[in-house]
Amino acid sequence: MFTLFFVTSFLTFYISFVVYCKCGIEGYFLSFFASVALSWIMVLLVFFIMMFINRRLKINNSFQQKVVASISKLILRFFRIKVTVYNQELIPYKGNLVIYSNHKTNFDPFIIACAIDRTMSFSPKDDLYKGRWGWFLSYYFNSIHCLKIVRDNPRATAQNLNQAIENVKQELAMLIFPEGGVVNKKNDKIISTLDGAYKIAVKGEANILPITLKGAYKMRKKFWFKRKKIEVIIHPHIKYEEYKGKNTQQIGQEVADIINSAL
Repeated sequence: MFTLFFVTSFLTFYISFVVYCKCGIEGYFLSFFASVALSWIMVLLVFFIMMFINRRLKINNSFQQKVVASISKLILRFFRIKVTVYNQELIPYKGNLVIYSNHKTNFDPFIIACAIDRTMSFSPKDDLYKGRWGWFLSYYFNSIHCLKIVRDNPRATAQNLNQAIENVKQELAMLIFPEGGVVNKKNDKIISTLDGAYKIAVKGEANILPITLKGAYKMRKKFWFKRKKIEVIIHPHIKYEEYKGKNTQQIGQEVADIINSAL
């Protein structure tokens, strides 16, 4: 959807610039970059409208999944990231679900959003709600019911966690990066996890779906126009009944071992 819209917008702008401006070689380059910029503005405008609509729908709806997956595919294609998904048949499409994955780049949420064909939300840190793009990102995050992590305010995070748990109980899948950020930049492995990252699964009585991103750390060394390849390996989910008697440290170690087993 968004990819087709972007390409159509780009061609419309570019042809218009070339035909009406009648400029030389430099003009062609300027027309190209101007068309790309204007196409992204058009995409973000349409995306903003769709998020406005999503705010008025129930928490777990297919419209959100289609929109988030579509914008994620456009971003990955624009930055030339090829994603190969393994074991997609292991995704549980019903029931409470929390997804855990290793985390190496800012593209990881978009990669997983493309790989998992289920309505999900994310757990962004509070820094993303601030800055130049903070107003837009905060609107987007709130529209898809994200769990906001406020690092210097545990009380606020606890309140947000309680709401996220209720969302999980309504079968909105939640993506969590248990490392608490990009910790290990040398390889794809999880070195350590935060025990608190598993509270949402325990209190939400959710199944756990471990996912391994293979090759993600290598993207940090490549320019945006170079081809990048990522493998997404989906593991069998862990049922709530299988881990409910364990503490969060034990659960975290088990999940980390499963994720690292594919690396």
